[in-house]
Amino acid sequence: MNTSHKLWANRVLRIGLALTLLWSVKTKLGNPEAVRGLFNNLGFTFVTPGLVTVIAIGLLVISLLLITGKYLQIAGSLLVLFFLGALISGALAGDAAFSIGPGIWKDFALLGAAGFFALGGGEMEVMESTYSANSKNIDTNDQG
Repeated sequence: MNTSHKLWANRVLRIGLALTLLWSVKTKLGNPEAVRGLFNNLGFTFVTPGLVTVIAIGLLVISLLLITGKYLQIAGSLLVLFFLGALISGALAGDAAFSIGPGIWKDFALLGAAGFFALGGGEMEVMESTYSANSKNIDTNDQG
């Protein structure tokens, strides 16, 4: 695959994941009581609307990190924990729509994208493209 395609694929994945997180932040801040109700149904009565707001702000910061391309492994690791929590809480809730519907596939896809960044995929592609560009310059300088 061409190096520029790898860079663009990385950017599209980062920005797409960030936009998805921004939408999640909007819905959590728009109705924190609904999110709190989900946790209360699971027996986590300590979750308050303030805690939901803190989680939403954390997701906002992570989405900004994804957009800027900084600290991708940290952002990816935190998102892996978040999406694993979403999958486990959905399974514990026993929601039939979640277990057989598109919600679970969406969460698995987001977990996979977050895992890509947690394992250093975004940073490795950038380093690989820099290395390739530098090696081309060295080859041309040697011939000239």
